[in-house]
Amino acid sequence: MKGVDCARRLTPVSAKKLKAAGFDGIGRYLGPPDSWKTLTKEEVSAATSAGLRLFSIWEKAPTDAAYFTRTQASIDAREAAYWARLLGQPVGTPIFFTVDYNASPKELSVIRSYFFQLHRYLSAYTIGAYGSLSVINALHLWQAADCFFQTAAWSAGQKSAHADIYQFKNNQHAGGLIVDWNEIYNDAVLWPLPVCKNRYPGHLIRINSHGNTVRLIQKTLGIRSDGLFGPETERAVRNFQKIKKLQVDGVIGPQTWAALF
Repeated sequence: MKGVDCARRLTPVSAKKLKAAGFDGIGRYLGPPDSWKTLTKEEVSAATSAGLRLFSIWEKAPTDAAYFTRTQASIDAREAAYWARLLGQPVGTPIFFTVDYNASPKELSVIRSYFFQLHRYLSAYTIGAYGSLSVINALHLWQAADCFFQTAAWSAGQKSAHADIYQFKNNQHAGGLIVDWNEIYNDAVLWPLPVCKNRYPGHLIRINSHGNTVRLIQKTLGIRSDGLFGPETERAVRNFQKIKKLQVDGVIGPQTWAALF
């Protein structure tokens, strides 16, 4: 899939132009609406009306190692979740927290601690990481983030095997905006969630769940459909999540549901 990310706001006209140019997703920044670069409800409406889906980015000033403290992680997690909720971003979809500089190997442990703290404070949304090849690979190795948005900057022409989104060209013109071009490999990082005939039931489905919804999941996974969510079903869900590069927890939330159906 083709995508862009940008700091400037969408209009209904620019959203339609991006879609007509073949783009499927757009990354925009979360934050208070009085900031010049943050996503608004009007933009969400413009994007979705044009057939675009969104991915959310959180960024303040993550341009050196001093930014990545436990205190800052607490602030960022709570503020990002607050603004995501106000925009109607579905629970379980990712917010990408950025490492926007050429982090050295000795700084990666500090960044890792910050991302672990994000998990402590942010439960409604999954944790995405934006950064260079070394940042993405390290955070994946440490299981410190759930999904990954790699920039070509500081990556020496190499692409991580773990990238869900790859930002490969900066400061391009599209839809009347200055944008960065992206390749999107995993549409589960996008929102709103796709509409399908099998609607998400609005609650988590996990161990000890039962009924027709569990049977539907089991049939889709190709396992015995007895309507009981037991260890066999959980294993199948975990395997499916791993293949789809989702958070591997064995629980059916909005993201896993969207990927299944």
